[in-house]
Amino acid sequence: MSPLGTPVPLPEKPQSTATAIPSATPTVPPPPGWPTDVPWPPPPQTPQPTAIPQPFPTPVFPPLRGQRPATLQTIWFPYYPAPGSAPQMQAILVDRQAQRWVQSDHTLALDLPAPNQYALDTGPILIDLYPSPNSQWLVADFAYGGSRLVDLSSGEAIQFPAIDSPAAEWRFLAWHPDGQYILIAAGEELLLSDLASQEYEMLNYYSCPAFEHAQVNAIAYSPSGQMADAVVYPPVYQSREGWSVEIGLRKDKDESRESITQIPGGVYLASHSLRWSPNGDKLIWIVKVVPSESSVPIRIEDTQSQLWVAEMHSGDVRVLTTLGQASGYNHPAVWSPDGRYIAALKIEGVQGSKDTASNIHVFDPESGTERQVTHFVDWRLSHLTWSPDGQWLAFTVSKGKYGEIWVTNLEGTQQYPIAGPTLPNAPFVWLPARGEKQQ
Repeated sequence: MSPLGTPVPLPEKPQSTATAIPSATPTVPPPPGWPTDVPWPPPPQTPQPTAIPQPFPTPVFPPLRGQRPATLQTIWFPYYPAPGSAPQMQAILVDRQAQRWVQSDHTLALDLPAPNQYALDTGPILIDLYPSPNSQWLVADFAYGGSRLVDLSSGEAIQFPAIDSPAAEWRFLAWHPDGQYILIAAGEELLLSDLASQEYEMLNYYSCPAFEHAQVNAIAYSPSGQMADAVVYPPVYQSREGWSVEIGLRKDKDESRESITQIPGGVYLASHSLRWSPNGDKLIWIVKVVPSESSVPIRIEDTQSQLWVAEMHSGDVRVLTTLGQASGYNHPAVWSPDGRYIAALKIEGVQGSKDTASNIHVFDPESGTERQVTHFVDWRLSHLTWSPDGQWLAFTVSKGKYGEIWVTNLEGTQQYPIAGPTLPNAPFVWLPARGEKQQ
């Protein structure tokens, strides 16, 4: 017998009388039509961390060679370092060999909102920049926002002009060759304004009977002050069957107008593409032309962009080349500072009526020769600009959400970025050094 005795069984644990906790059920019934196979209420979502926008990549600029020159030229461009940032008009300083030396701290007083592709109201979008012939003033042209004027010496925006007009905005048309007068459109009026006195005179430009049911699409001053214009004539019932563009000339704002040529099927001119050669002996423009067999209404994919040139002495007017087809072409061709060459962009890729690939071509209007300077496969180029001495061409490369500014020599053997990151499709200007004149 065990010394511990016989084990006694423990009493049984009484069963609990507490009410069982029910499984989780919604205290609020699901809304009508809630799927039976979807739990209600929905399980809580774990909040995701907010993505921090990464800055755009800075272009790799070529290493500098030689010593820094005493005077440098200026390239103004909208600096756009990261998504959502507010672009600022900043400047880089370059030499005559298109070498970038420094990015200046100076800015221009222009309110440039960051692009927002999801906003219903996109707001003002910077589409181009127009420096005055004396490099003293700069006009910034905005889509959905009119034009604005900046004094380049101070960088300050100018409240200009004091227009007695119901129009809240004004639109840049042309610089007078002396750089002190500017031609603008305000509402239905054309105003020639003196920047020094802030006074203006109203041009009675639409009084010509031939302009009835027509639109002045562009105006350009020659170096001697002659005014060339482009007038678009739409079809008018029982009057005109098709579209046409007419290029005309006035020796002075008050003189009668002389027609240079009419282009049947011309729909409109590429913005600000009506341009005089530096010595005033030639005039070029880019017109959108619809083939005669196209249907009405005209579709943009049915048109082609043609580069035309007019010889003022001989009266010869001809097509130099076709620059693009089935695309919304809006890239003015540009004269070299010495007037020998014309540089233009040729569209080589189109998707959805928009150009997706383009390259630079240079034309000699005297001989009719053409050469291709760049050979990019899928890059979209814009805002073609000559250097002040005519030895280089600069252009914007769009890279999706941002862009870069590149340069090339005329042989196409040197091509590299010189500024960026910038806005996609960003305009810029290349100004000579102070006291230096364009050749």
